[in-house]
Amino acid sequence: MMNDTVNKAHALLEHRSDLAPLEALIVTALDDGVGRDTGRLARTFELEHALVYRSALELERKAWVVSTARSGRSPGLALALTDVARTSMGAF
Repeated sequence: MMNDTVNKAHALLEHRSDLAPLEALIVTALDDGVGRDTGRLARTFELEHALVYRSALELERKAWVVSTARSGRSPGLALALTDVARTSMGAF
């Protein structure tokens, strides 16, 4: 499944040059159900949480995801794809 997610991220980048590579990976991971929050995505991809967090905020600015703060002491964000992202994902 992980290889499929990475391959989809590469394909998305070919069609959407406005996305950074990590942003494309986050979008395809959300689409594939690999993770639903920045903490899980950071652990899954063995990346620093801050990198995933910043990319998620940028995706929200671009209207690709909506985020909500996780409850409790966690600094993470729960993420969901927007209709903009779903439409763009369906185009390729």
